[in-house]
Amino acid sequence: MVLKELRREVEMSTVEFRKLKALGRQIDQELGVAPRDLELLDEIEKTVAKMEVQTSKFQGMVLQAENFVDQIQKGIPEDASNLDEVAEMFEKTRDVVADFYALNAIKRQSAVDDDRLTADDCVVDCYDSLLDTLASLHNSLNSIAFLIGEHIAEADTLAPGEFNSADELFVAMGV
Repeated sequence: MVLKELRREVEMSTVEFRKLKALGRQIDQELGVAPRDLELLDEIEKTVAKMEVQTSKFQGMVLQAENFVDQIQKGIPEDASNLDEVAEMFEKTRDVVADFYALNAIKRQSAVDDDRLTADDCVVDCYDSLLDTLASLHNSLNSIAFLIGEHIAEADTLAPGEFNSADELFVAMGV
């Protein structure tokens, strides 16, 4: 365990490694080995850093959502109120995550299609990581909405009797 902790202290972080590669590219460019636009390299580094922060935040949200899925599966308190609103909120949030996923899938494809980017830039890899995390978050939010909806359905009272038509059912429901 101590060796693992020491290794973590010694190992270079992903961001530090990318900065090292950027320095190498900058030196290559200055020496005429690999001419690349410094502004592009700066934008690449900013994009990668931003995406790493986003991915990290969403990974934390995934862990929280999965924890709540586990808790909801164990049961929701009988006195829990506004479950309809909570389920609707998670359905809307899930849909927002799906839209954000679609937007980033388009951005990823743009990065794939951009001839100025190389695999060493790690932009596509960062998009892949972000998209994987967003997919996990979407699935977890969907599970939360479903489980709460299931709880609501189980708590609903059944209309008494058998019904021969929809009209009879509507009358029994007071509709």
